[in-house]
Amino acid sequence: MFASMALYNKQNYKEAMQLAIKIIGETSSDPTVMAYKKAIINYSEDLDAVWD
Repeated sequence: MFASMALYNKQNYKEAMQLAIKIIGETSSDPTVMAYKKAIINYSEDLDAVWD
């Protein structure tokens, strides 16, 4: 998570957000996050994707 914060401070906002979301998706034990784990990790790989 610290790497994500450092990227944000270096104005690498997209990469920072991608890393933070991926970390949460891969490490969280929260039941709500775990229910959407695959979607969260997929979203972290392409933040600009739009699904209808």
